[in-house]
Amino acid sequence: MVAMLREAGVRPEAALAEAGLASTDVERPDGVITGDQELRLERAFVTRTRDRPGLWLELGFRYRLLSYGPFGLAILSARTVARAVEFAAGFHELAFTLIEYSVAHDRPGEVAGLDADFSWVPREMREFMVVRDLAAVRRLLDDMVGAPFPIREFRAAIAAPAGETRFGESLRAPIRFGAPRTQILFAPSWRRLEMPYGNPLLEETHERQCRELLAGIAVRSSEVERVFEVLVRCHGRWPTIDEICAKLGLSTRTLRRRLDERGTSYSTLVEEVRRKQAEELLCQTALSVEQIADSLGYAETASFTHAFKRWTGRPPSHFRHVAERSA
Repeated sequence: MVAMLREAGVRPEAALAEAGLASTDVERPDGVITGDQELRLERAFVTRTRDRPGLWLELGFRYRLLSYGPFGLAILSARTVARAVEFAAGFHELAFTLIEYSVAHDRPGEVAGLDADFSWVPREMREFMVVRDLAAVRRLLDDMVGAPFPIREFRAAIAAPAGETRFGESLRAPIRFGAPRTQILFAPSWRRLEMPYGNPLLEETHERQCRELLAGIAVRSSEVERVFEVLVRCHGRWPTIDEICAKLGLSTRTLRRRLDERGTSYSTLVEEVRRKQAEELLCQTALSVEQIADSLGYAETASFTHAFKRWTGRPPSHFRHVAERSA
């Protein structure tokens, strides 16, 4: 996304700042970017490219199979195409998307394509994520077999975006917008395909790595995500770590350890929620900066302004002005 903004003549620094990131954060191979930061960067990207949805499709084509690490390697080394497709759907949490995938069947045991569920994707982000994912899935399938994958039809449960005629050309298959469900349906000839790099030993190795990744995510995030879910429902009155642990039946020691494993702290988590709510109130309401500061529990507007400038690099009033101009 950062590279594409630059190529489109848009300086990405402001978009990165809105996500709480700097250029160095996305350039470090060992860097860690949270899901919330990625979603905020996606929002900033959409704001700056909304009049050019063709860029969203092009972005999807840039997600090459090997970009997905062990997830991509497991798909590439699968023994059969059907196993590769089932693996891609079964481990979709390791892909760069909020859309959940499942295997579509035309009869029991017969793979017919992929079903996409974006019901919990933020409504204002659905068009972007569906368009990007159509291209990303097309690229993944092509990379998987080392040739154009035979697709019968793309179906998208969104309204047709501007320039829809070029979508079919880019995706090299018919596409139907306004469909009841978002699906990628395979042409029958896919059953004759073979995996050029299929290797049972490597498949088992990379699948084990993926299971370990998912298990690690579940262990590290379960308590932290529960805390985050409680915090997003708080407005102005932020519980202490002891109070929130008592509410959730957690020990403070366990929560601190989980937060350490995530490279964060309870105060940082509260700051993330405060920032998210501040941005939403500035962009989606007519509340004054003073009212927003009060609703977020700041004793003084100056304290809120100082915190907001630390988060985004700009004062609240300027952030709201830029958001209104971009809308």
